[in-house]
Amino acid sequence: MASFDGAPARDSSGRQLGARTIVIQHVTMRPSRYKDVNGAVTPYIETVGSGKALVLRDGRSYLTRWKRSSPAGGTSFTRADGRPMPFAPGQVWIAYADADRR
Repeated sequence: MASFDGAPARDSSGRQLGARTIVIQHVTMRPSRYKDVNGAVTPYIETVGSGKALVLRDGRSYLTRWKRSSPAGGTSFTRADGRPMPFAPGQVWIAYADADRR
């Protein structure tokens, strides 16, 4: 379940937000040519390539690897032994973390 500043995040009907599987995908982030209304640079997130990821589901965490070969393709997540990482049925949330800021 999602929380912000210690309070549950809720949708417009009052239900708490959350997903059965959450992926924290470590990616390269660099400045883009775009800025928000306050002038802050919007990051360009590189999702083609490979790297580490942390999958959270069923109260456990799994260290995995991600791989995406082209912009037109999907991303695969594999366990250390090379088997695909199964996700729980339902929503999957992906959060990008800067791989250079560990």
